[in-house]
Amino acid sequence: MDGPETCSDPGMYVVTAVDAAGNEADPVTFIITLVAKGIEVDASALTQLIYGTTLTNALLSGVTYRIQYTNGSYSSPIPVTAAMCSPTQIGSNFSDIGDDVVVTVAYNDGFSNFTDEFTIEVVDKDDQTSFGFASATQVKIYGDAAFTVPATGAVSGSTVSYASSDTTVAAVNYSSGQVTIVGAGDAVITASATETVDYKVAAAAYTLTVDKADLTVKPRNIDILVNAAMPTPEVDYVGLQYSDTTALITLSGGSLDMEIRNAADDDVLDSTDVTGTYKIVFTGSPVFSTLTNYNISVADGTLTIGNPPLPPPPPPPSDTTPPAAPDSTPTPDTIPGSAEGTDVTTDVAVTVNTETGAVTVNLDTETTETLIEKAISAVVGDGVLDVPPPVPTVILDLSAVEGATSAVLNIAAAQAFSEAEAAVTVLLPDAEITLDLDALGVIASQDAGSFTVEAAVIPMRDLQGMQAAQVKGYETVVSINVFVETIPNSEFSIPHSTKVDVPLTVSLPYTLKSNENPAAVRVWYMDEAGNLTNLNGVYDAATGMITFTINHQSYFVVGYDPVALWNLEGQPPPSADGTPFDTKGAGSEEAPLAHEGGAPQGRGLFSDVSEGSWYRDAVMWASSNGIVGGVGGGLFDPDRAITRQEMAVMLYNYAIYKGMDIPAHRAMPAFTDRPQISDWAITAAAALSEAGVLSGSDNRFSPLDNATRAQVAQLFKNFMRFVAAD
Repeated sequence: MDGPETCSDPGMYVVTAVDAAGNEADPVTFIITLVAKGIEVDASALTQLIYGTTLTNALLSGVTYRIQYTNGSYSSPIPVTAAMCSPTQIGSNFSDIGDDVVVTVAYNDGFSNFTDEFTIEVVDKDDQTSFGFASATQVKIYGDAAFTVPATGAVSGSTVSYASSDTTVAAVNYSSGQVTIVGAGDAVITASATETVDYKVAAAAYTLTVDKADLTVKPRNIDILVNAAMPTPEVDYVGLQYSDTTALITLSGGSLDMEIRNAADDDVLDSTDVTGTYKIVFTGSPVFSTLTNYNISVADGTLTIGNPPLPPPPPPPSDTTPPAAPDSTPTPDTIPGSAEGTDVTTDVAVTVNTETGAVTVNLDTETTETLIEKAISAVVGDGVLDVPPPVPTVILDLSAVEGATSAVLNIAAAQAFSEAEAAVTVLLPDAEITLDLDALGVIASQDAGSFTVEAAVIPMRDLQGMQAAQVKGYETVVSINVFVETIPNSEFSIPHSTKVDVPLTVSLPYTLKSNENPAAVRVWYMDEAGNLTNLNGVYDAATGMITFTINHQSYFVVGYDPVALWNLEGQPPPSADGTPFDTKGAGSEEAPLAHEGGAPQGRGLFSDVSEGSWYRDAVMWASSNGIVGGVGGGLFDPDRAITRQEMAVMLYNYAIYKGMDIPAHRAMPAFTDRPQISDWAITAAAALSEAGVLSGSDNRFSPLDNATRAQVAQLFKNFMRFVAAD
C-alpha cells in the first residue's frame, strides 16, 4: 500500500493498494479533518470593569479564544464577542464593588458546545476630586446685589446644577449658580455634578450668611432760610432695601412725636430768626417691632437755618461801559399773536452756559412788564373776549439756542407773572413746557432768588438696570424738573437747589415713521425702579409733538407702542376662534413657543394628548426640549388653566433651551406672598422678576392664580424686550 502509514494531520490523502505481484488496485482518496476538543480563553487584557458596565464588542476587543483540537493542536486566536458571553452586565449596583464576576464564553463548532471562563473584578467609578467651591462660606448683607460663586473642577461631560437649602434666604439659578438674596439668615448653596461613564456624582456646598441691613428711623433733615415759617418735622426711614416700603415698620411702643431743639441747651426752638444747625428729636421714645431683615435704630435729624440771598449788585457808573457777558446773545421772546395771527416779539438778553446748557433769561422789571402787557394785548385783540377768556401766556422761545437744556429766571419775574395772572411757556430744543397760574403761584411763594425749568435728554448709556431695559426700542428719555435756587451771601451761608413739584403741561417731539400710526405714539412716566406709567398723551402729527400734563417731575419716555392699537380700552381683540379675552387651557401656551423653536412632527409623550389635537406637536416639542414636564402620571392635562408660576417656569426653560442669558436688571421684588411660590418654580420666578419680565401686582406674585390672556401677552412682550433682545 502506497501512502502514509499514519494520518494525524488534517488534509487530503490518496491510498493505493498493491498486491504481491505488484499489481495496483484503484486508488482511494479520503480527507482527514481536525476534531475540536475544547476552547481556551485569554482575558488578560480585561481584568476590571466599573459596576453596572455592559460588555460590548468594543470592551472585549482584547479578549480572545483558541480552539483546542483532539490532536493537541490549537487554532489561531479568535476575538471573543459579547454574544458569546454570559452574563453581559458586570455587577448591578454599588454593593457589587470588590466582587469577582465569572464570565462564561460559549463556542459551538456545529457538533458540540464548548465553554471556558474568565474573571472580571467589579470596581467603583472615580471621584471628581477637583470639584468644589473656592470658599466654604460667603457673608452678605440684606440689600446686596445678586452674585455668583461658581463651582469648578467638574470632569468633561458632567453637568453642574445648583440648589438653595432655604429659598426664603436666597434663591439660586439652577444652571448658572447666580444667587439672589431674598432675606436675612443662613442658607446652604449646593452644587451637583452629574456622573459620567467613568466618574461618580459629585457635590459641593458653601454656607451663605445674609446679615440684617441697618435701618435708621430719624426725623428728616430740613434746610430753610432765616425767618422762614417754622417747619413741621417729618419721619425719614434711611436704609430700606430693594422694593421694601415703610409698611414693614410698625411701632410696638411709644410714638413718633418730634420737636426741634437747640443743640446747646436742648431747649425747644420757637423761632427761625437765628442761623445755625439745630437738632430734631423724637419725644415719644419710639420702639419698633423686630424685623426679619433689618436692625432698627433711632437717630436725630437736623434743621439748618441759612441766610437769604444778597440782592443783585448795583449797575456800574454811567460813564463805564460794562463788559459783555460770555456767550450772551439777544434771543427773541415770542408772544402769542392776535386774532389775526400777528406775532408780537420782544428781544430779551440771555446768558448761555455752554457746559451745562443752562440759559439765564435776564428779565428786569421793565422787560417783565413789557412781556406781560404784550401777552394781555394779544389775548384782548379787538376787545371781544371768549367766555371764559383765554389766559395770557408769555412764550420764552429758546428753541434755537443750541444745547439749551434749561431756562433760569428770577423769582421776581415769577411773582410778576403770577400777580398779572399770565402763564409762561418755555420753548427748549427738546421740549415745550407751560407753567400755569397754579405752578407760578407755588414758585412765586418760594424764598429763593431764581427758578429753573429743565428739559434735558438723557443719553441711553447713562441708564442702568430696569430703566435701561425699559427704554430699549423707544425714542427719547427726557428729564423734566423745576428747581428753586438761593444764592449764598457769604461763605458761611448755605446755597440751596430744591426740586419743586408743580403742575406742568409738556410737549415732547416724536418723528412718526412711514409705517406708524399716530394713535400708537405714547409717553410714559418712568420711576427709579424702571416702572412705566402711561400718561395718555395726545400726539399731533402736524407738529410732531405729544402733549401731556404732570404734577411731578422725573424721567419721561417717548416711543411707539403698537400694542396700543389693540383697541381703545387697551385690551386685545378676541381670538380668531371667537374666544373672549380670558384664561386659556395649558395646551394653548406651547404653540407660540413651538413656532419660535421650530416644532417637529412626531409621537406624543402624554396619554391625554390625543392624536390629531391641534396642540399635539407643540406639546411634544416643548416636552422633548425640557420646557414642560406635565403634571405627573404620564398626563399633561391640556385643558386645565395654567398658573402664573407654571407660566414662569415654562418661559424660563425656553430661555435656557435657546441659550439666552437672563439679565438681572434689578433685585427680585419683595413679594409678600413669596413663601407661596413652589420650590420648583422659585428659580424661574426670581430670574424673570430680576429681568423685569414679571412684576406682580400690589406687591404680590400670586403664583397659584391662573394666568390670563392679558398677562400672558404682557409676559411675552416683556420677555422679548428684556431677555430675547439682549
